[in-house]
Amino acid sequence: MTDKMAINPATLKWAREYNYFKIEECYQRFGQKQYDDWENGLDEPTYAELKKLSEFFHKPIVVFFFNDTKDLKGMESIFPILELSSFESAFPDIVTLEWGRSLQLNLVELSQLSLEELDPEDMDLEQLRQKERSLIEIDQEEMELGELSQGSRPAAIAKISGNGSDVLKTVTEFRALLKVSLAEQNNFPPPEEAFTRYRAALEAIGVTVFKNPFQSRLMAGYGLYDPFFPVIVVNDRLTYSRQIFTLFHVMYHLINKTNGIDFLIEPVLTNLDDKILENGAHEFAAAFLATQDDCLAGFKATTLRNAFKLAQELSKNRAISAETLLTKLLFNNLIDPEIYTEARAALYEANFSDIESDRDFPSAQLASKGRRYIELAYRAYYQRFITIHDLATYMNLNLADLIQLSNDFGWGPL
Repeated sequence: MTDKMAINPATLKWAREYNYFKIEECYQRFGQKQYDDWENGLDEPTYAELKKLSEFFHKPIVVFFFNDTKDLKGMESIFPILELSSFESAFPDIVTLEWGRSLQLNLVELSQLSLEELDPEDMDLEQLRQKERSLIEIDQEEMELGELSQGSRPAAIAKISGNGSDVLKTVTEFRALLKVSLAEQNNFPPPEEAFTRYRAALEAIGVTVFKNPFQSRLMAGYGLYDPFFPVIVVNDRLTYSRQIFTLFHVMYHLINKTNGIDFLIEPVLTNLDDKILENGAHEFAAAFLATQDDCLAGFKATTLRNAFKLAQELSKNRAISAETLLTKLLFNNLIDPEIYTEARAALYEANFSDIESDRDFPSAQLASKGRRYIELAYRAYYQRFITIHDLATYMNLNLADLIQLSNDFGWGPL
């Protein structure tokens, strides 16, 4: 008999009402008796059924295990900028934001389970999840997921002051922390390999990087701040050079202890603090990635054509996008702000990769979740901290795919 998942039935009602679904729509998708039994707590879904519910309601699976729904908040509370009317079309990316949030929560659990002093026989995963939920349900400003793990230490970026008035000083501090010199950076390989190098360097200082092909074309990526488990999620539909810009744009938000989004289409911001932070993120990414020589090799761009020509020439065969160079020119007063805005808008389509990914299954999983996350999940299973159903939830894979991945990595049978 297929195991049932002990969800909180109240979360189904919350998810339905949050998405403004009529109950008849749920009946049509799952059957009236079946859905009524789930929402009224008379029956529980299997993992396969729960996954369908998760997809239907556009919510991560972990949400359906929360004990109390009264303080559950949508992504608008984590990213207030999404409440602006100009982002009503961002709904597909709301799903992507929640995908990253669920992986961050999973990372907390898996890191706790990996502590050496824990005994599998004494570990109660449900108690851990209860502790996690109690933290999730408090105000975002007070939440520190790392408190779950007694053995956790704050990510290394906590050492950086994040002085918003001196972006270049922040760049210097961050470069020393990341241990990537200008000389090394200037000799980096082509963009795809460079992205891998930057990702490894970020994860070495405690910043986990995930990748996901976003459903809409509004965002390049986002960051979810936590002093112990900061996370960056990058849009895998973009060129690698543009993905690299996103890494460091979002990194500035994390250094300043805020959640942040790198938009492909600039939002109209009315709050002065938001404007300062966004400008700082642009300047930080450009200053870190493009050396001063890149700008000195340019010229005063008085026309849109000149701006295009300069950015495209300097970015050829390098791990620096044309947008990065345009931003660098802007903050060095080598391009007129209006020309910059026009050129950036005109380069919008160039941000997207026109090359279909040819990754095999294990490579695709590595690109999406990263080796650290995958190894944490499988280690927890092999050490008997979690069940095969828990592993499927953490990895968002079915049993056949779990087996294939363990075989591909040579980790033995499940």
